[in-house]
Amino acid sequence: MSNSDTSSRAYIARIQAQNIVATVASGGRGSNSGNFDSFLSTTLGSIQSVIDLPPGPPGTPTLFVATPDDTSIRLSWHNVGRVTGAIIDISSGDVTTSTEITGSGNTYTITDLSAYTLYSVRVTSFNTVGLSAPTEYKDVTTLPARPTDLSAIDISFTEVCLEWTDNVVGDISGHNIKYSAYPYSSSSTIFVELDPAVGIPYWRTVTGLVSGKFYRFNVATVTLEDGNSAFSDTLTVGTIVQPPDSLACTIQTNTTVNLSWMNYAQPINAVIQYSLTGIDDWTTWIHSQPITGDRAIVTGLTGDGIYDFRVATVGVTGTSDFSPIYTTGTLPNAPTDVSGSQTEDTNNIQFTWGIGNSTVTDCIVEILIEGAWITGIFTVSGEGNEYGSGGKVDMTGYSEGSYRFRASIITGNGTSLPSAQSDPIYFNPVA
Repeated sequence: MSNSDTSSRAYIARIQAQNIVATVASGGRGSNSGNFDSFLSTTLGSIQSVIDLPPGPPGTPTLFVATPDDTSIRLSWHNVGRVTGAIIDISSGDVTTSTEITGSGNTYTITDLSAYTLYSVRVTSFNTVGLSAPTEYKDVTTLPARPTDLSAIDISFTEVCLEWTDNVVGDISGHNIKYSAYPYSSSSTIFVELDPAVGIPYWRTVTGLVSGKFYRFNVATVTLEDGNSAFSDTLTVGTIVQPPDSLACTIQTNTTVNLSWMNYAQPINAVIQYSLTGIDDWTTWIHSQPITGDRAIVTGLTGDGIYDFRVATVGVTGTSDFSPIYTTGTLPNAPTDVSGSQTEDTNNIQFTWGIGNSTVTDCIVEILIEGAWITGIFTVSGEGNEYGSGGKVDMTGYSEGSYRFRASIITGNGTSLPSAQSDPIYFNPVA
């Protein structure tokens, strides 16, 4: 602070907030004496600019919404001025009840009212200074009594049958059923005309739903004279997950099959089981990641096996029953330990391999020529089960030398992968 500020502030002895009174000493000191009037005006102006004068009472609020239910009325209004609370008056007949709420909010729900009853409501705002003038009374009639005991008495893949009890007095023309998928879905409302044969409690079936989803339901009674009742409390129901079908196998190896199927519900996983055909001993395939689509490569099977497969869809509402069974076979295992030697006084090479499978119906033998496997130029001899463990190849037309071979076998399930290549087999043509 400068000397000028210090000496000038010495002239201000007292400032009162309400009337802003400044008491000063006479005269100045030194060079500050000529600047006092200007300083005092500036200082008082700054003080006055930050003084928060007390507010007056709030203005009359505007009551613009009064939304009834069967046992409540929700009020909304617009506050005018500074507000620290409100008084809610509600009248029915000769009885008026007042409720004081605090805060600057502009909504309030009056509860514990009677169904289908005329009420008058108004709002008065207040703050620390006083009360506003009240709004005009607004007449509001609560809705007819809502249905109760809403329940689902039958649930299928795409339908839910609802049951409830009506509580209205008067003639009923039908019911409004409001429903929406949960979560994240807009609501649909259907009107169902009254069927006197149904009786009380009433029931209706909502159709056209989606398998494996949760739905929220509300029911309102529609009367001939009084309009709609309030909607019932919400009932949340999940439709049953429909089993998949149309199983198929598109790719297979000796230990895997690639299954595909048709889903009718949004899957979050799938249960895949398999069993050797005719044994009826089901194994659940363990997979590390959830299956959220309509296909999977099932691993860990046995070569040349005939398997039954079935699939169940896991949805948000539960797990479906299993699909119809699909039967397929894995490819045969590739031969092992391929070896052979030339048959005496012939151009044939007799092969053996480690497979020993009695279901083998044919085989393929390939020869390695200049780095490429050549097939289809051999005459494979042998019949029936002989192919299970080997066969003969006619090498007529090949020159003398050592050759490498590999073999594949064929069963009713398909053709195996080729074996590993053999050690070199010596061939000497017979004239």
